[in-house]
Amino acid sequence: MRDLLLFSIAAFSLTFGIIESPNYFIKKFRTMIETYISEKLVICYHCCGFWISLFLSPFLLHQLKLNILYSFLIALYGGGIVYLIHVVEDYICELTIKTKER
Repeated sequence: MRDLLLFSIAAFSLTFGIIESPNYFIKKFRTMIETYISEKLVICYHCCGFWISLFLSPFLLHQLKLNILYSFLIALYGGGIVYLIHVVEDYICELTIKTKER
């Protein structure tokens, strides 16, 4: 369970870093991905989360001693959890803003 939680946090952190980072090198990387692959990959948390999770899946496969065939399922989980965390984060920010306006 701990490994899955750490995986979820790592997947969200890397996805957030790629999508939102103002760093010069990350911007160049985003531009390259937009140009050669798809713009949606660097603006959609679900899409970017899937690919980041696929990239991170060997670490979780090793910890849980799973077969390489599970990497696709782990990527699906990662994409979903990244999007869920993003939605919850936006909801909390929206509630905070409404509370401050009162």
